[in-house]
Amino acid sequence: MKIEKITIHNIASIADAVIDFNQKPLVDNSLFLICGETGVGKTTILDAISLALFGKTPRFNKNISSRDAVAINGLASDKVAQIMRRHTTQAFVELNFSVDDQPYCATWEAHRAKNAINGTLLINSSLRIGDKVIQNKVSQLIEEIIGLTFEQFCRTTMLAQGEFTKFMLSDDNDKASILEKLTNTEQYTRYG
Repeated sequence: MKIEKITIHNIASIADAVIDFNQKPLVDNSLFLICGETGVGKTTILDAISLALFGKTPRFNKNISSRDAVAINGLASDKVAQIMRRHTTQAFVELNFSVDDQPYCATWEAHRAKNAINGTLLINSSLRIGDKVIQNKVSQLIEEIIGLTFEQFCRTTMLAQGEFTKFMLSDDNDKASILEKLTNTEQYTRYG
């Protein structure tokens, strides 16, 4: 999986941001460091990527979906309220990525009904593949496309605060499976 571009609107400490990995200076570099003072949005960038792909974040490790918001009387709404910028009625993340040169666009959006601060939260996820837009079972489809579950993604790609230790203490077989997926070397294990 190669992240091409991420657009963030009203997610935690970020009002609006576009990070385009196909433009200078990022296109000329293969390794990136996200650094800055506390509260400027370093973890928010990782949360945004995770929201677009899986509809949940390592920070909350809970699905944030419309079904949950209705089913459990506001518990998910509390999580969305924590990830949305305060006093806003809409938040979204759009993540353009590719796998084996096939482009995809994953989107997560939350908005309040009637554009009112206290309106009911409505949450949607979608995945665009070419001209086709999919809105059902998006995170499951993305797991199949990128070859990683949310938990595997968090332990390897995201490495959010404290997660590296969790990965290092994982079962050896689990670590081997994840590393094979990341390095695309599963076939060598089968041959062995």
